[in-house]
Order: sequence, then C-alpha cells, then structure tokens
Amino acid sequence: MTNSYCGKNCEECTHRDLLECPGCKEGPGGTRPCQCELARCCRDKGLQYCGECTFYSACGKLPARNAIPVERLKAQEAEKEERAKLVQKSKLLGPWLWALFLLVIPSVVASFLTNNIIVQWMPSLYVPGQVLNLLCAIVYSGILLRLSSESGRYRVSGICRLISAAATAVLLLLPTETEESWAFLLLLPAAVVALVGEYFEYAGHAALTEPVSTGLSQQWERLWKWYIGMFLALMGSLVLSLLLSFVGFLLALAAAIGFWVVSIIKLVYLYRTAKLFKNLPSSD
Repeated sequence: MTNSYCGKNCEECTHRDLLECPGCKEGPGGTRPCQCELARCCRDKGLQYCGECTFYSACGKLPARNAIPVERLKAQEAEKEERAKLVQKSKLLGPWLWALFLLVIPSVVASFLTNNIIVQWMPSLYVPGQVLNLLCAIVYSGILLRLSSESGRYRVSGICRLISAAATAVLLLLPTETEESWAFLLLLPAAVVALVGEYFEYAGHAALTEPVSTGLSQQWERLWKWYIGMFLALMGSLVLSLLLSFVGFLLALAAAIGFWVVSIIKLVYLYRTAKLFKNLPSSD
C-alpha cells in the first residue's frame, strides 16, 4: 500500500512544495469535492489504491497521473489571477453598488406614494411620488450604465430604465383631462420595459457575485422569480378591478405588499453585494 491512490510516492513529487500539498489522501484526494479523478474513482469503489481495482491494467485514467499535479498548479495560478482581477474590479464596483443600495430607499418611498391604493386616499401624493421616482430612475440608470463595463446586462437594464423614466415623464406632462385608456396604453408597455430592466439588473448582480459568493448569486436569481410573480399579480388586479372591484382591490393590495417586500429584500441583497466587493481587497 502507498501513501497515494495512484501508487505514486508523494515524497518524490516535485510539485508538492509549490502546491503546499500534505499528500494525496490528506490533500487533493481526500477533499470534497475531490480534486483528483483517480482518487474519486477509488473512493467511489471503496478501494485503498488503484492496484486493488479489477481494471487496473486497462485503466484509461492512470497514465495521466503524472500530469495531475501540473494541472492543479495551473488551476491554482488561474484562480489567483481571477482573484486579482476581482480585487481590481472591487475598487470600481464597491462605491457604485453602495450608490445603488442608497437609491433603492427613495425608490421604495416613491413606489409607496404612487401606489393606487395610497393615491385613492391621498391624491396629492401622486405627483411628488412620480417626480421622486423619475429622478431616482434617471440616476439609477446612469449608475447601471457606468457598471456596464463589467456586464452587458447592466447596460440593457440601464437603457430599459431610461425608457421607463421617459414614459413616466410623458405621463406627468399629459393634461389632467386625458382619458385613462390613453394613459394606460402608455403605462402598460412602460411597465413591461421596466420589468425587463429589472430582470437584467438581477441577472447582472447574479453574474457579478457568482465567482465570489455562489449563495448570494442564487439568491439574486430567486428574487427575480418573486418579482415577476408580483408583477403578474398586479397586472391581474388591474384586469379584475374592471370586473370585480372589491376582488381587484384585494389583489392589488396583496401585490403592492409583495412588491414592497421584494424591494426590501432587494435592498438587503444590494447591501450584501456592495459590502462583499467593498471588503474583497482586505480579505485577499
């Protein structure tokens, strides 16, 4: 029996010091996920080393055993280079992600002021809410476009938000006597464009955080599904309000609460994303 799965003597490995390897069975062959296909094969079969295998003499993996340390060394060097790039990126990303985080707060306030239920109670809040929403959207779009050098998804999101902001500006300039049907024809496509913009922003955050934090990346992907669900509920409430006003009101209320919850979760995720990249250089 040897101190490795493949039969090599770890003490004679010329790459051991460079890899800081404690030995096959305690290092690359003993970790999960396993870093060596030969070690994984032995462990899956319950073998102590390759020589115990029935197919040892005809094994297609065994001839490559001498190249495994070289491949591991290349992988480590590539990982270090990727880490260095992420640290460099963090100098740009950190401040702008913090700015996005801070902008979400007034955006949530604006969505609250322009909500149909709130407007029915206090109509005077609608115009200030839309103005605040417009200003936040323009600044938010500018930051996303600034981040587009890191991901093309941010560029798409920024453009979509600018289009949505332009539609909001047109709605504010429409005469008060304009029929609701005409306003709705403008509002509906603007809402769809905003939805697309929101998706690409979440996708951008997910792609950005994936190399650093897989868990946070997956949370961004899940949050998008919640957002689309709330959007569909809101659209459904608008249709139902034309047929069953009370049921439509209840659905609109539920959708509004859902949107606020999603916005708060987005705020938390943006905080965590910004903090992640802000602390990246110091954790290197």
